[in-house]
Amino acid sequence: MNLGNIAFVAPDTMTLDKSETVYLKLGIAQTIKELKKEIEEQGLKGEINAVKGVKIDSQMQAILTGGDDFKVTPITPDTLPVSNQVTTEWKWDVKAMRGGSLKLYLVLNAIVEYEDGAGKRPVTIKTFDKYYVVAVPWHENAFFKFFGNNWQWLWTTLIVPVGLWIWNRKRKKTRKVSSGKTQAEKTENVRAGLVRTERKKKNSTKESSDNKHPDKQ
Repeated sequence: MNLGNIAFVAPDTMTLDKSETVYLKLGIAQTIKELKKEIEEQGLKGEINAVKGVKIDSQMQAILTGGDDFKVTPITPDTLPVSNQVTTEWKWDVKAMRGGSLKLYLVLNAIVEYEDGAGKRPVTIKTFDKYYVVAVPWHENAFFKFFGNNWQWLWTTLIVPVGLWIWNRKRKKTRKVSSGKTQAEKTENVRAGLVRTERKKKNSTKESSDNKHPDKQ
C-alpha cells in the first residue's frame, strides 16, 4: 500500500430538510496544504478534517452513513480507483430528517485482495465522526407544521367558534353597559322632571298669593 493524504469536508451546520453536500478528497501526490487549496479553489464550504499519511491501495471505498437521522444520497460510486497523479473525490448529498443532536459517520476502506482466494474485501483504514445540532426552521416546527396541514379543520372547529364566542361575549357586555347608562339617564330625567314640577307649583302658589293681596306690593 502507498501512503496518501485525505481531507473530509462537511458543512458547519445543518437545517432540517435542507440538502447539503459532503466531500472526501484523497491524494497520493498532493500534500495536505494542496488538498486544502484545491478545496478552497472549488468553493467548497464547511469544516475540513485532514489526515496525513493514510494507507492507500489501488481501489478505495468511502461510505457515509447517518442511520435514520439523515438521508444520504451518493453522487459518486462508493468504490473508486485511485490515481497517483490526481486527487480522487467522493461526494454525497445529505439531508437531516429530524432536529436535535445528530451524527454522521464516514468510513474509508481499502479494497484488498486476500491470498485465501476469497477475492477482494474492504479493510477499514480511517473513520470520521461528525456531530450536528440540526436547527429546525420556525415553519418546520411541529406546531406550525400541524397548523399548516390542518388549518381548514382548525378554522371550522376551533378558530371560528372561539371567535364568535368572544364576539358575542363582548357584544353582551357592551349591551349591558349601554343598558345601564340608559337606566341611569331615565332616572336622571325623572328626577329633573320632578324638580321642574315642584318649581312650577311654588311659582303658581306665589302668583296666587300676590293676586289675593295686591296692597302688599
